[in-house]
Amino acid sequence: MRTLLTTGLLLLAHAVHATPLELTGQFAGVIWSAGVLVPSTTTFVQIDSRHAYGHYQMQTHEGLVSGQLYECTGLRPKFWRCIWSDQYGVGTLELELSSDGANFVGEWRSSSHPHSQVGMDWTGKRVSSTP
Repeated sequence: MRTLLTTGLLLLAHAVHATPLELTGQFAGVIWSAGVLVPSTTTFVQIDSRHAYGHYQMQTHEGLVSGQLYECTGLRPKFWRCIWSDQYGVGTLELELSSDGANFVGEWRSSSHPHSQVGMDWTGKRVSSTP
């Protein structure tokens, strides 16, 4: 009985602390910017099962905008939260990877409007498994 209980607790602990899907790679997609969806490339480098960083570029009507992604944290196996930073400001990006890790769907918010109920679209489809 004790072995069964110990095994059950170990399985529960593993489920709670499951490793997030591999985030490392380059994704082509779109980002909502200034009222329109603009083409983007988002790149992530996963450091370990819970930490990553990256960068992105988006083609706006004003030209190419580059930004950084840092303090990316794996919240659950498919969910990540990052801080983004570019010439327009700083904010958060929350994203969910598909079950096979081939794409992500996310929302970004600006830190100047931290309580906004509406997130702006940020999506990507994996084009490479290397940064």
